[in-house]
Amino acid sequence: MTSLKTRNCADCGSLDPPWALINRGLLVCNECCSIHRSLGRHISQIRSINNSTWAATQLAMVTTLAYSSVNSFWEHSLSDPKSSRKKPQPRDPLHPNKEDFIRAKYQQLMFVLRSSDDIEDLNQQLHSSVRTMNLETSLRLLAQGANPNYFHQEKGSRPLHVASKAGQVYQCELLIVYGADPTAMDSQGNTPIMCARMAGHRDLADRLTECVYEVVDRLSFFLTSQKPDHKQGQHFVFPDISDGIIVPPELTKNARQKLQQLPNKQFEDLVMDVYDEIDRRETEAIWLSSLVSLEHEKQKQAASVPFLPVNPELSTMRNQGRQKLARFNGREFISLVIDVLLDAKRRQSPRENLSIKPLKRKQDWSDDEPLYDSVASDEDYVTAEQLAALIAANAQPPKRTVSNGTNDSITLEENNSSIIDSSNSLENSINSSNNHAPVSTQMTQTSNYCLELEGELKTRLTTSELKISELLNEVRRLRDMMENVTRENVELRNAINQHNFMEGVHQRVARDDANPPVEPKSPIYSSPPFQRPVSMYEAQLSKNQLIESMPHSEEVVSRTDQVTKRIQELWQSVQGAGPNISAVPCAERIRIAVNELTSIFPMNPSDEIVKATLKDLNTNTIKLQAECAALENNSERIRCCAFNMAKATRQLLTRFQ
Repeated sequence: MTSLKTRNCADCGSLDPPWALINRGLLVCNECCSIHRSLGRHISQIRSINNSTWAATQLAMVTTLAYSSVNSFWEHSLSDPKSSRKKPQPRDPLHPNKEDFIRAKYQQLMFVLRSSDDIEDLNQQLHSSVRTMNLETSLRLLAQGANPNYFHQEKGSRPLHVASKAGQVYQCELLIVYGADPTAMDSQGNTPIMCARMAGHRDLADRLTECVYEVVDRLSFFLTSQKPDHKQGQHFVFPDISDGIIVPPELTKNARQKLQQLPNKQFEDLVMDVYDEIDRRETEAIWLSSLVSLEHEKQKQAASVPFLPVNPELSTMRNQGRQKLARFNGREFISLVIDVLLDAKRRQSPRENLSIKPLKRKQDWSDDEPLYDSVASDEDYVTAEQLAALIAANAQPPKRTVSNGTNDSITLEENNSSIIDSSNSLENSINSSNNHAPVSTQMTQTSNYCLELEGELKTRLTTSELKISELLNEVRRLRDMMENVTRENVELRNAINQHNFMEGVHQRVARDDANPPVEPKSPIYSSPPFQRPVSMYEAQLSKNQLIESMPHSEEVVSRTDQVTKRIQELWQSVQGAGPNISAVPCAERIRIAVNELTSIFPMNPSDEIVKATLKDLNTNTIKLQAECAALENNSERIRCCAFNMAKATRQLLTRFQ
C-alpha cells in the first residue's frame, strides 16, 4: 500500500502520522497512538495506514476526513481565547501532558462542539445529510448522538438506505463504522444492499455485502491471510490445519461442547471479544515493529497493551473474560478462533447438528461433505418394512425420542421385547411347519405373516403416539401448575419480607421531622420482568436441578449484575457525602434487585453454599436499608454491608459458572 502523508498529528502536531483513528476521521503519531490503544476500541479504533489491511473505500473515507477541518469539531472549545487548556506540542512528554490531553479529548469529550438540538432533530438531519458528500456534517451528527439506524417514519427508510440509493460510498462507510446495520429493511422490505443494486451501484452493493461478514472475514484473514469471495457465495475460509498449528481436538472437546451450548446472544458477545483480541494482537505487533531503535525500548515496555482495556459499558465478568483471552498462546488462540469460526458457520445452517466432528486436515475437507452431522429428519426413522426386517433378524429397533418443547423428553421403546419374542416364535413356527412344503407355498405364507405383522406394528405405533400425546399434555399441565405455585410463593415471600422491613424502617425514622425523601424514578421499576432466554444451544439440566428448579447460570449472572450496579450507585452516593435522601432510594433499589435475584432460587435449596449465601445476602440487605434510613448513618457500616453483599453475589456467580 502506498504511503500516505498528512500535515501533522491531530493530537500533538507531529509530522507524517502513520496511524488512523477510523471512528474519529483523524491521523495520529506513534506516541499518541500508544495512548489511544490503551483506551480500547470502544473509544478509539486504531489502524496502521501502511501496514494494516484496508478496504479501499474505508481508507479513502478516513483520509478525506483527515484532510478536512474535522479536528476543529473535536477541539472546538480550544479555539476559544478564554480557554486555559492548551494543546500539547510534539516535544512535550507523553506522560502526563499528551496522555491527559488525549483522555480529555476522546474519553471525556471535553472539547467537542455541543449541540442544542434534541435527538429527533439530529436523527432527521443525519437522514438528510447522508445523501450528500459532506462527511464532516454526518460525523458531527453521529458524534453528537444521532442514531445511525434511525427509521424515518414518513419516508420509511434509514440513513444507510438513503446513502446507498444516492451512491455515497464514503457516507456508507462512516455509518457502518458507527454501527449501522447493512441488513436492516426499509418499509418496502429492501436492505441497503438491494437499494444499491437497484440504483445501479454494484460496487457499493458488493462492499455492503462484505460489511455484513466483516467480523468472520477478520477471523478468516487472521487464520489464512485470505478473505472469502462473497460474490461467488463463499462466506467462510478455513485454514490448512497441519501438525503443531493447533491444540489436538481431543484436548479441547469439552470446551467445544460448551461453545456449542452457548445461546446466540452470548455467542455473538464471544465472537466480538475474539474480534477485539485479534485486533489488539495485530495492532500490538505492528506498533512494536515500528519502534526499532534502542531509544524506544523503554517506550515499548511503558506503552505496551498486554490485554484488552476495560470497557465500562460491559459487565465486570465479561471484562475479566476479555482480558483472559490474552493468556492464550499462539496455538491455543488459533484453535479457539477456528472453533468459533466453525460454530459461526454451523449456526447459519439450520440443517446442521449441535455436535462438531474433530477438525480435519484441509486435504480431507470437501465442499460436498458437511462439517457437522445433520439433524435427523423423518426419513431417518425406521419404516414399517425396515422394522419387520430388523425383527426377523433379531435386531433391536432403534429408540425414537419425541421432544415436548422443554428440557424433558419421552422415549418410545415400549413393547419392544414382546414384539421381538412374538416375531421369533412366528419365525420358528414358519420354519418347523414348512420344512417340506413347496417353495411357492412357503413364500406365500411368509408374505401373509409379514403383512399381518406390519399391520400389528402400525396399530401399536398409532397407540404409542396417542399415549405420547396424552403424556405431553399432562407434562404441560403439570408445568403450568408448578409455574403458578412458584409465582405465588415468590409473591408471598416478597410481601412478607417487605412488610417486615418497612416495620423496622418506620420505627427508626419516626424521630425524623423532615419530609420523607422522594425516590427518583428508576428504569428498573418500569422494566418488564426478567425472562430467561430459551435456546436450543442451552446446556441440559440434571434431574436434581429440574426438581429443585435451580436457575440457569445466565439468569444468575444477569441478576447479580443488577445487584452489583445498585451497590455501585449506593457507594457513589455515600462517597459524595450527600444527605440521607440520596442513600435511601439507592438502598431500596438494592432491595428490589436482591429480591429479584433470590426469587429465582427455590425456597430451601439443597446446596448448602447457595443456601448460606442467599441468607447472608438477605440479612445484609435489611441491615443496609436500616443504616441508610438512620438519622446519622455510618458510612463504614454501610460500606461493610455493601462489601458483604458483593461478596455473596460473587459466591453465587462462582457457584453457577
